[in-house]
Amino acid sequence: MTTIEHLKSAALTRRLPALLLITGALCQPMAASAQEKQVEYTKQGSGPLGEIFNLTSLAIVDFAGPDGKPFAQALGGELRGLQINGQPAFTIRNELSGPLLSKARTPEAGRPFVIQMGQKLGVKGVVWGEINEASVTTEHHQGQKVKTPAEAAQEAMLLLQGKPLPPPVMVDCVAHRGAYTATISFFQTEGGKILHTKQINKNGNVEICGGIIKGGSILGLPKGGSGQAMTPDGIIGNLRKDVIADLIGQMKPPVGTKVKASFKTKFPDVADEALRKKLERAASYISNTDAELSCDTFIKEGHGPATEQYSLMFNIAACMEVRHNEKAAKEYYLVARKIRFESGQGRDSSLDAALHRVGAI
Repeated sequence: MTTIEHLKSAALTRRLPALLLITGALCQPMAASAQEKQVEYTKQGSGPLGEIFNLTSLAIVDFAGPDGKPFAQALGGELRGLQINGQPAFTIRNELSGPLLSKARTPEAGRPFVIQMGQKLGVKGVVWGEINEASVTTEHHQGQKVKTPAEAAQEAMLLLQGKPLPPPVMVDCVAHRGAYTATISFFQTEGGKILHTKQINKNGNVEICGGIIKGGSILGLPKGGSGQAMTPDGIIGNLRKDVIADLIGQMKPPVGTKVKASFKTKFPDVADEALRKKLERAASYISNTDAELSCDTFIKEGHGPATEQYSLMFNIAACMEVRHNEKAAKEYYLVARKIRFESGQGRDSSLDAALHRVGAI
């Protein structure tokens, strides 16, 4: 006799294959993620002028134009002080520019000599440019003596009492007006690419009466301070500091952020069983913060951009990424995408994420 329970059982039996298919489909992403490990590393953000910080060693050559050597030496000193995570951002060498470089009047014209110098010195980048102007004009005149605090207080008291003020004391004054313009270029030794060119202009003036600074707009010259040592060379020195402070203020070191790169732990597309086991053994050594030993194996067993297996190519790209070689990582991830597409496989979410991280898509 057919009962309701029998009908339910028969219906369930008919639906079971479909349920199994659905269950299998739902489990596939979980199986894929179980066949990967993630490695955390610090990715340096670009930031303002951030590309310059990839040039970890720099030669600062004497700039063309007036004040070129003192400017290069002062700039080198400031660049030595820049740090990333408590460590010096650059190793710096100050070098003479030589006659060929000093004759180049534009960054483009100087590029061949800059490349030659960078290669000779074994540095990743060269800083060079021109001091377009470093001049001071001076004017002498008569002006009122700068009052001391006591004299100013005495005059204030006379005003309160309604008494007349004494006539102003006239003394010899000198007014300095300075102008400083520097064009600064950062070159990458490899290929001679100009990463950044900046022209900075600074103007300043100071009036000194009776040996006391009456007023001014130059860095480090407080009103009322002694101006006895303020010479045209001193004005140029202060404007030089102004220009370099402006440049250094724009050179914000890149900010490190923690990101994770995925590695494949299974290699189903590697036909050679011995090689497949070797790669899986290497993958077993990957931890959440270290993949160095594993990467040595992946890179050794692969064939660079000619690697044919998607899983191995993906891991080689990931190795380049965690080793901060983003250019190579981008290249290898794009090759991995091509391999996967040509094999007729669907999209890999881990690959999509990696391509976004390295700026490939």
